[in-house]
Amino acid sequence: MGAPQTCESLDPMQSVQDDSPPVKEEEEEQEEEEEEEEEVEEEEEEEEEEEEEEEEEEEEEEEEEEEEEKKKKKKKKKRRRRRRRRRRKKKRNQQLIGKFSTGNANPQSPVGFSELKTVTVW
Repeated sequence: MGAPQTCESLDPMQSVQDDSPPVKEEEEEQEEEEEEEEEVEEEEEEEEEEEEEEEEEEEEEEEEEEEEEKKKKKKKKKRRRRRRRRRRKKKRNQQLIGKFSTGNANPQSPVGFSELKTVTVW
């Protein structure tokens, strides 16, 4: 027993067999890790794609809203123009009516009927 143990005392096939299962397990673990990494990467890619799609949809919605706002502003502007035109036309018509009813040639300073009666003719 005083002699040191040598490699001959160990069976070389046994040592290879002992090493092979851990190698297989390590390979399996590596494959599982790689698969998990691939799954994680795929999930991340899907999430990125979904985010991009959502951003595109939001941009489209914003563009549509902007277009609607532009249309509303345009309609509002048209309405204002029409109202102004109507007011001006109404004012002109009233001035013309006042001019012809009073006989005054200047519509800016209309003369009423009461003032016309006080004027004496020579």
